[in-house]
Amino acid sequence: MNLNSVLTDARPLYIHPVEPFAKEVLIPALQVTKAFDMMMGYFSSRSFPELAPGLATFLKKNQAPMRIVISPSIPEVDYEVLVQDKSQLEILANRIFIQDVPDENKLIKHTLECFAWLILRERLIIKFAVMRKGTFHQKVWLFKDEQNCVALHGSMNQTQSGLDSNREQVTLSRDWKGDDSIYTINRLQEEFNLLWTGGDSDCRVFTLPEAVKKKLVKKYKSTCEPKERDILDAYPSFGEVDSLDDSIVNRLDIPDNIEFKSGDFSHQEEAVISWENSERNGILEMATGSGKTITSMVAACRLQNELDSLLVVVSAPHRPLINQWCEEINKFNIVPVNLSDAKNRSKLISKADLNLKLAVSQVEILVVSNEILCKSSFIESISKISSKKLLIADECHKLGTPEFLSIQPQVFDYRLGLSATPVRQYDEKGTEELIEYFGKICFTYNLSQAIGVCLTEYNYHVHFVSLTDEEMEVWHKITNKIARLRWKLEND
Repeated sequence: MNLNSVLTDARPLYIHPVEPFAKEVLIPALQVTKAFDMMMGYFSSRSFPELAPGLATFLKKNQAPMRIVISPSIPEVDYEVLVQDKSQLEILANRIFIQDVPDENKLIKHTLECFAWLILRERLIIKFAVMRKGTFHQKVWLFKDEQNCVALHGSMNQTQSGLDSNREQVTLSRDWKGDDSIYTINRLQEEFNLLWTGGDSDCRVFTLPEAVKKKLVKKYKSTCEPKERDILDAYPSFGEVDSLDDSIVNRLDIPDNIEFKSGDFSHQEEAVISWENSERNGILEMATGSGKTITSMVAACRLQNELDSLLVVVSAPHRPLINQWCEEINKFNIVPVNLSDAKNRSKLISKADLNLKLAVSQVEILVVSNEILCKSSFIESISKISSKKLLIADECHKLGTPEFLSIQPQVFDYRLGLSATPVRQYDEKGTEELIEYFGKICFTYNLSQAIGVCLTEYNYHVHFVSLTDEEMEVWHKITNKIARLRWKLEND
């Protein structure tokens, strides 16, 4: 069986869905072809079930990959596959234990897993076309065996709606049908070869890793293809593509309005230098209001500048502080990941890992509660991230609990403790273990140093009050009530 034998009686023109285009042309051609190339305005893996008999046969009989050039506007479900690294693709593919080529049944019932397998095994190689003006709208299928070539071209995209319900027309060109058909096939193959090797001055083509790194690949949620205006608004201009080559989307930048090297807040740079001189492990003892948050972010920024990639974990005792940290980090040109929501925690950590691996981010910042930091499941998750790791612990003296000291995560390459009062009251052992974990108190800027400099000058008077037994009982009741409310606050 070859292309000539299965397509000789096929029609030269198909009006879809009135005429069975997939059944009479696409599936038979896939079953006998030796090579399959495609240029497509819109592509979706949801088209696989419609073509499953042909795809399964092609994959079983050939080692040559399917090669496709498509626009970078992708359905949401496919986008989530395309941005995965090899290890994550392996996990997705192995959900259905694909050890060999997926058959027709798997292509129909486990489309996304098969999509992941095809990309992972390089049986499907995808490249993305970006136009100088307008959008990439070609719709071409090219087939070749030992003797013949066939081209399909028309208005139809290889999407679920394109193959299922849209009214489209497709022309079938066969090289045994005369000179016009030969010219059409050769011209379309030349166009594909041009794009596959990089495109031209009007149409640039990028590999999958390049397109993901440059954030050219975009997702759309609807079942219908996006409008041309939507696509044009979503992408950088053609001339901006080259400038994206070395750009890092996520990286810390110190705001211009922050002065930490001189003036009233020059102690912040002194603190950073002291921490760096302590091999980036240590505790900053700084009075409340003296700028511990800013100091730590400056330290993280300077560390980031020395590394290819950095994962920062910020821990805080309770939710209001977590929210405050997120607001402050935003000022440093980074959108931190708040891991308070247990439902999405694993997914958000995986996404941060992927951003670092693809160099979409130079730094990713996860903000967690002390409770989450003490969970072995969280430590195990971030330990799988290969980037260097920095722990910033706000009010680190509160980590001197049995829960934290029993786990003492060793996954962090750098540790920065922040506290106005790092010595734990009535807990010498807990204090010693904290210092052993974070490092010594490498910088001190206490209240007496801060008052009148970075803090408003004021007089501090302590008034001792003695309580009666009855007042003491009321005090205990109120204290216990506050403790219960605090527990609810920390646990949302």
